[in-house]
Amino acid sequence: MLNLPFNLPFWPIVIGAGILHFAIGTVAAIVAKNKGRNFTIWLPLGLFAGTPALIAAWRLEGQADRVSENPNQ
Repeated sequence: MLNLPFNLPFWPIVIGAGILHFAIGTVAAIVAKNKGRNFTIWLPLGLFAGTPALIAAWRLEGQADRVSENPNQ
């Protein structure tokens, strides 16, 4: 059995980390949706990637930002 610090049980930590990972991925999909991206594409991406997907979603430009940069199109 794996010895963790402070005698913490192994499986509750793994399950908790997985739940947190999926929650962060869901937030990433919601952030991307609010910036005009497709939620059905970003949800699996967020559930798979977790925190990196959230960082990528935060860095996305919103649709209003993209339109204002190219007024001629």
